[in-house]
Amino acid sequence: PKDLISLYSFDKRLLVDIYLKGTLYSEHFDYNGEFMIEFLKVYPELIDKYLIQVTQPEKYRYRKYESYMERLRGIWKENDYINRVDYIVNKLYTLLKDSRWDFEHCVEHLFVLEHNAKEEIVVKQNEWIDKCIENKYDDSDFMNSLFCVLSELPTDRRRMALLKFLSLNSNYDDFKKIPLEPFSWGGSGSMIPYMQNRIAYLSSLIPCLSGVKYLKHKQRVEQRIDSWEKEIKQEEIRELLEDWF
Repeated sequence: PKDLISLYSFDKRLLVDIYLKGTLYSEHFDYNGEFMIEFLKVYPELIDKYLIQVTQPEKYRYRKYESYMERLRGIWKENDYINRVDYIVNKLYTLLKDSRWDFEHCVEHLFVLEHNAKEEIVVKQNEWIDKCIENKYDDSDFMNSLFCVLSELPTDRRRMALLKFLSLNSNYDDFKKIPLEPFSWGGSGSMIPYMQNRIAYLSSLIPCLSGVKYLKHKQRVEQRIDSWEKEIKQEEIRELLEDWF
């Protein structure tokens, strides 16, 4: 990428326009974002053009948020990753203000880890989440979207983020907007283990919700635990009947 960019240094804008056209038509074009990261070093305005393109109504045969955001994941390896991710997320939040689902779907792909991802990427992602909550904890709409994005992360990371938020904002009206669990669940075989995992996670929050100011928060979590316990009993009956018949 560096050699190609150097070769076209006399007209970087032309090269960027060619790059943007390529990303419109193929999910395999610069799929690992190698060119994207190098372009941003010499032509930082590319990020605005790219994100606007990402959020435009579909006009071409190919458009997948996953592939678009995959090209940006290399930003986690950069030294100024916090500022860069901040810019991307805030820009998308503005561009997709009328479609929060699209915003959340876009941003969640920034947090997908490659199978060989280094632990330092997880650390950097956690640092950004922590800093983002510090800066936006009193914006309930943004927090709702952020925790929708984080809902599919491992339980330890979700717990860390939620406890960070509660340490800064104890307002129950804001808390009740935040999803406590992933939106997707289940798999093959019995559903009971998946339900038990939900209960285990929710139960781990209870000790952190002591005191009068967290009374309603605790009640909400306990209600979800109670609901899952009832679901388990019903599932046990259903599975028993299936075995019999």
